[in-house]
Amino acid sequence: DKGFTYGIRSGFNGTKELGTYTISVSVRSTSTDSAIKEINLEVNKFIASGIEQEELDYAKKSLSQSDAMKYETPFDKASFLGQLVNYDLPTGYIDEQNKILNALTKEELNVLAKELLPLDNMIYVVVGDKDKVRAPLEKSGYKVIEYKVD
Repeated sequence: DKGFTYGIRSGFNGTKELGTYTISVSVRSTSTDSAIKEINLEVNKFIASGIEQEELDYAKKSLSQSDAMKYETPFDKASFLGQLVNYDLPTGYIDEQNKILNALTKEELNVLAKELLPLDNMIYVVVGDKDKVRAPLEKSGYKVIEYKVD
């Protein structure tokens, strides 16, 4: 509703060693600090209010219906088999995963959101024109560390 971007995405990703939660968005350099503020407001709102039952139902349906496309190509099938081997998963893994997904309650998800989405533990990676983004970010209270890429 602010006109900062046409799209924003977020999600959890994990391996045996590491798990991350990532929010990704492209915005104009001059909107970077404002976009981060809005993202923080939305995350805080989600932590405070939690997910609505309709949202959870939609997410469950979307995730369960997307399974078929995960095995569409030979590469997809090989990748899935690689996951079974890498994580030592049983052959009935997908059925078990769907049972867990379907049993997930709104209350459980809201507890997880409070545990896994603390803003004070987030790191922001900003790629852009430092002359346009640095000062507004610092003025907003963010510690800016510059990394140069060769």
